[in-house]
Amino acid sequence: SYYWQREEMDDGKVQRFEVKDGKLVELEALGKMSMLTVDALADFITFAAKNYPADKYTLFMWDHGGGTPIYYGYDELFPYDQLYDVEIGSALEKAGVSFESIIFDACNMCTLEVAMAIKDYAKYMVAAESYTWDIGMSYDVWLNYLDDNRNASALESCELLVTEYMESIAKRDLIGSMSLINLSKIQNVYDAYEDYLVSVYNDLKNDGYAEYIKARSACGEYGGTESVDLITLATAYHTDMSTELMNAVVNAVYYTDSDFLYGHGLAAYSPYAIVEKYDIARSNMEDLGYTSEVLECYDAFVSINMAYTGQDFVDDYAGAWFDSDIAYSYVEADTEAGEYYLETTEKDGYYAICLSEDDWNIVSTVEAGVIVVLDDENGLLLGQDYYYVYDEEGDIAIDLPDYWVRVNGTIASYVCTDIYEDVNTGEWSQSGLIYARCNGQEAMLIVYYDEDYPQGTLVGYMPYDFVTEEYGQVQQLRDDDVIELISPIMNTNTGKIAYENVTGESILASDIELTYESIVYEGYEVIAYYVVYDIYGNTYTTDDFYF
Repeated sequence: SYYWQREEMDDGKVQRFEVKDGKLVELEALGKMSMLTVDALADFITFAAKNYPADKYTLFMWDHGGGTPIYYGYDELFPYDQLYDVEIGSALEKAGVSFESIIFDACNMCTLEVAMAIKDYAKYMVAAESYTWDIGMSYDVWLNYLDDNRNASALESCELLVTEYMESIAKRDLIGSMSLINLSKIQNVYDAYEDYLVSVYNDLKNDGYAEYIKARSACGEYGGTESVDLITLATAYHTDMSTELMNAVVNAVYYTDSDFLYGHGLAAYSPYAIVEKYDIARSNMEDLGYTSEVLECYDAFVSINMAYTGQDFVDDYAGAWFDSDIAYSYVEADTEAGEYYLETTEKDGYYAICLSEDDWNIVSTVEAGVIVVLDDENGLLLGQDYYYVYDEEGDIAIDLPDYWVRVNGTIASYVCTDIYEDVNTGEWSQSGLIYARCNGQEAMLIVYYDEDYPQGTLVGYMPYDFVTEEYGQVQQLRDDDVIELISPIMNTNTGKIAYENVTGESILASDIELTYESIVYEGYEVIAYYVVYDIYGNTYTTDDFYF
């Protein structure tokens, strides 16, 4: 809604209300002020504790979230304000109130960094490693439970929040996660993680970058936050300290439920793809009191990563922490990640990509792109998928995908963003984006696949600028949201891309049906090309192959 539905509430100012005899009664009008400052959070806590004293306190924090290096909160009147993890801790310290539990009804806040920031001010934390949905926690169920069970423990009531939330999103065919963390065990997790990172650092100093980054790239991702599940990381990149770290996490995660195969309850910042934000993350971790042993490992990894990307990248984003000794022990100072031609080999009736064992050791992703030729000048970009098949000799056979994503029967322009496979069980999941407009705004629909959702499930959308590729916060689709499928149309002469609603139709979000069906190319000329990405940031692209 774009207007207030309660006449007691005024736009553009902060008010405090009390529910009295079933009505809202205004207590204070604080005027126009940012809700995302240390003072604002601390003042709210002290006001509540002073005016409504209790034996036990719980703090709920609802809004956008992101953990490190993103932040918590969004205030539409003060869009450049935010609260970093350490600032939440500072507000709690300033308020001087001890909490039974702190609940984050916000995305991506179940991280080691958030837990370290609040561990001295609460017994328990409830938060999600993944995104959360704006249907929110079941506050009514929680309050009624406490009313009926006055002696209930914080553990019991917090576990109820987790189970009720996960049940409520499952009823809506949404996926997510939620965890209950024992904050008294978080220091042990940090200590074990420090030991683990020291072992990683030692490997980095001994030519271990390739093995580590390849393992890190296979850990699944939580929407560009640079957080990784700690147990998944410790399993994917195993050191002598992995078992110690996994045990510490298991002891700290009192209860967790996750739809993500790579979700085991607690994540941590682990720079990988968005290292240009490392400077912000590092400052936050310094303020949290992270030791030099932890920061040196991060510094080394990010320094190597940046050096492979190129000197311009180093000049733009590296800080005083940049470790030139280790970075340039791997790569020459003037090296720059580039785009290269990927050769193919003609075989018996088809072409193949022939990679050696050494090549495969540094491959991070193999991606197939598909373009449907519309006429002499235009081609429809069907999208990219992490798709390839092997021939009998173990080489990648250049071919067209047999299946593709459809929305209400219409083939969608789709881009795969992540694929994960559990090496022990063989279970898999895949995430991707569909070009769309949501209520007239450019956006990407977010799709998730796994063995429970082989046809895919639509889990939300994010505002997305097709030209700049800038994206906003993940949003939940509402039933009355109007969706248009958008197809990128490339002019093959100029290379320019137009984004069009080819069908001219729109769909209500409540009526969307996802399928993953066979695709028939008959009647069209189709172009396929393959792109291989290596762990050093290089891109290798084949010729276009016409079918």
